[in-house]
Amino acid sequence: MTNRILIWLAVSLAFGASPVVSQYVWTPPVVIDTSTGNLYWQSAVALAVSDSGELCATWSDVLNTGEVYIILERSTDEGNTWIRNVLYGPAYALSVRDVKYDHVGNLWLLWSTSAGEFAPFYLNLSKSTDNGQTFATTFTALEYGAPFFESKLAVDELNSVYILWDDQVLTLTRFRHGEVDQRFDTAIPNDTMDVSVNPSLVVDKNYAYCLWEGSYSNNGLYAFVFCSVSDDTGRTFAFTSRIDTVDIPLPWGGASH
Repeated sequence: MTNRILIWLAVSLAFGASPVVSQYVWTPPVVIDTSTGNLYWQSAVALAVSDSGELCATWSDVLNTGEVYIILERSTDEGNTWIRNVLYGPAYALSVRDVKYDHVGNLWLLWSTSAGEFAPFYLNLSKSTDNGQTFATTFTALEYGAPFFESKLAVDELNSVYILWDDQVLTLTRFRHGEVDQRFDTAIPNDTMDVSVNPSLVVDKNYAYCLWEGSYSNNGLYAFVFCSVSDDTGRTFAFTSRIDTVDIPLPWGGASH
């Protein structure tokens, strides 16, 4: 059976005279695209919206032959119709990590690739200045946590680009104003036994917030969610705090993902 990429769009409807009374409804799911020949499944989906309201959806198409492609599609009518573009492939392994627009309309794609079963994985940051028709790769590095670690991408109000990734340690990399020659790397402070594979990243003009899960062993395996906060655009991290302080052992003997 083919697994399909689905997108849901929210519509806000206001009822009554009060401006604060509103009801949110979801439109039926829309299948974006399953036109790739010999399609086996679709995975690693990411979605972005520009300041002007244009949508970008991207994911990996896996064929019955084992070949993988990265597909990117754009919509200018709130997801009703889509413009298809095959970005990369075929390859042994291709996976979308994240996608974001900056505030001048450039599109940034974070993706991972490997040339073979025993070949290393590489994390790539690519930039499009023509609405996703073509991309230029601006940054490539060994992806130590691949293929499992889900690196994250963010863009702040000044168009600086951030990557939360596994550079042997949990690392926040910032490219000031999107320029790769203005790179700053900061290790996220942690003293846990490991860091789980599904972090989250949010940034604004001054702050960077990294949400991650760490585990430790103490007569059983425990996992906790932490938030690391930087008030200087990721140069340093002022503190890391546990969000949930309830100690619950993991019954299956592995960190929660």
